[in-house]
Amino acid sequence: MELLATQASRAFLPLDPRTKLALTFAACFALFRFVDLPLESTVIGVIVLLFVNEKRFAFAAGVVLVFATLVFFDWYVTPLLGGVVAAVLMAIIRCARLFMPLYLCGNLMMHSTTVSQFIAALQRMHVPSKLVIPLSVVFRFIPTLKEEWACIQTAMRFRGIEVSAVSVLRSPLQTLEYALVPLLMSTATIANELAAASLCRGLDSEAERSTLAEVRLSAADYFILALCVLFIVLSLMG
Repeated sequence: MELLATQASRAFLPLDPRTKLALTFAACFALFRFVDLPLESTVIGVIVLLFVNEKRFAFAAGVVLVFATLVFFDWYVTPLLGGVVAAVLMAIIRCARLFMPLYLCGNLMMHSTTVSQFIAALQRMHVPSKLVIPLSVVFRFIPTLKEEWACIQTAMRFRGIEVSAVSVLRSPLQTLEYALVPLLMSTATIANELAAASLCRGLDSEAERSTLAEVRLSAADYFILALCVLFIVLSLMG
């Protein structure tokens, strides 16, 4: 199963998977080392533009709205509160802002890159096959697990059981029994099947593999890579 292969060619300027990996590393390194609002806003802005490049306009607008809301609460709401409430709210907001670039870069990678392109990029980077196989399994595992969760929710609705935040609070043990247990059982089965499928495709072979996926750096990739270097340098300079 190719991961959202139809979306891989929708971008105005297709980017190399290596560029997306570099952006993930640079964004997380910069914000985990030195959190500054101008730098943070710039990093989020670049990621939002990449979502616009992928023609995911609604998602990009949602990211801007969420980030602006977090900054507003951090700067204007928490100072008005006092004591434990302000400390807890500030901790939640800061953690959300800190991990936001990691989630966004992962989302961008998962929705704009096929598995073949991802494996080809790793091979171009001379990544050992012992790492390529687990990463390729993970790349296929997440959307497959999402489909499995949707099936479990459908089966629960047929039995008159609704999965929501309210239902979890009302009957946590029932949710654990009817939702998490089947999901964990399916997780083990899916992981074994995907690993077997990867081995059947010869991903464990040490020989050089050919691929139909075209992976190469373009001018847009070099521009994003230059921004990644700039983010790292600015974070080191503080």
